[in-house]
Amino acid sequence: MEKIKYGATLETPRRFLKFCLVGGAGVVVNMGMLYLFTDIVGLYYLLSSIIAIEIAILNNFFWNDIWTWRDRRKKGGVQFFKRLIKYNISANFSSFVGNIVTLWILTSIFGWYYMYANVVGIMVGVILNFSLNDRWTYRRGKPQESIGE
Repeated sequence: MEKIKYGATLETPRRFLKFCLVGGAGVVVNMGMLYLFTDIVGLYYLLSSIIAIEIAILNNFFWNDIWTWRDRRKKGGVQFFKRLIKYNISANFSSFVGNIVTLWILTSIFGWYYMYANVVGIMVGVILNFSLNDRWTYRRGKPQESIGE
């Protein structure tokens, strides 16, 4: 694949686009769960956000695993669970930095409506989440270790 500046390949923008499309579905899951647990169940909005984030992370892992990073998946059930754990760690870290901290700052300090603040928090975490997963969870392996498209 043709190299572009800083060692990236043309594969990276395509992969990021796939990641964002999966993430778009994850936003719908996250927002729906946040609303459900806050406005219908009656949980505190920050607790609702933590639950909503985890549900969206699991949804996004499965779609990213079978589509976005399909070419980098390693064989075997143990490898699947290793990816799931790494993805979850990466996404939770990104979500904490992006979602929870931003949500708290914008809601508690600036008085924003929690749903708007949540959208901003999601955007803050996207690039961090992609980078962690691309370089750690799905880092390039030897060709024989991957299952192809």
